[in-house]
Amino acid sequence: MKFLPQSVILAVLVAGVTVIPTAAQAQEERLTINFTPAVATTGGDTELALSGSAGYRFTEHLWFEGDFTWIDGAAGGDRNRVFPLGDAELTARGINEMLSRTTARFGAINTINLRNLPNFPIPVEGFDLTTDGQTMIGTLGVRYEPTVQTARFRPYLSGGLGINHTEQEISVSIGTAIRDVDETISHSGFAFSAGGGAAIRLFSSLWANADAKYFRLSRDRNVIRFGGGIGVRF
Repeated sequence: MKFLPQSVILAVLVAGVTVIPTAAQAQEERLTINFTPAVATTGGDTELALSGSAGYRFTEHLWFEGDFTWIDGAAGGDRNRVFPLGDAELTARGINEMLSRTTARFGAINTINLRNLPNFPIPVEGFDLTTDGQTMIGTLGVRYEPTVQTARFRPYLSGGLGINHTEQEISVSIGTAIRDVDETISHSGFAFSAGGGAAIRLFSSLWANADAKYFRLSRDRNVIRFGGGIGVRF
């Protein structure tokens, strides 16, 4: 009579010890937050980028993921260039034509309305064009961690859809002209992302991350982001 209760108690204790780690594992690492300093490149030009992401794991290998990227440059045009003049005179129309012929790099330039300049020949000694701006990209999607993983190493693939917002500042200095020109252009549109990377556990809930991500932005713009940073899973 005494043997049966002791056996039952022992079986319950063994089962409890077995189930507790499994339950703990099921509950841990449901959330992740990552911060990633990076660089972004398009059309051969490279700029600083900062990104952050947050995710929630809803199956063993799948996460919901939100990603935000800020790029120190307006994606899709030239930046910080000086245009030489071949003639001693220039018109506002000629300036617009020159801007529209630039190559596709950071600092998007479209034909702008030079309201501060008349459309007749202007005597100049030099023509300086400087562009600056920023691009913000936000996407929502999924992250997939394949079965080829360990407790310390987690490769992954990701993809998402969202929006981008580009702000462009254009400053034109025209030698002896009465006034310079400062214009601001902004644009918002769709964003598509796809990429992959890996996370390596440093200790406890702290992870190191490295990834590469491709963005397809509205107005036929392509941006690639490379980065590495720190993440926390809990």
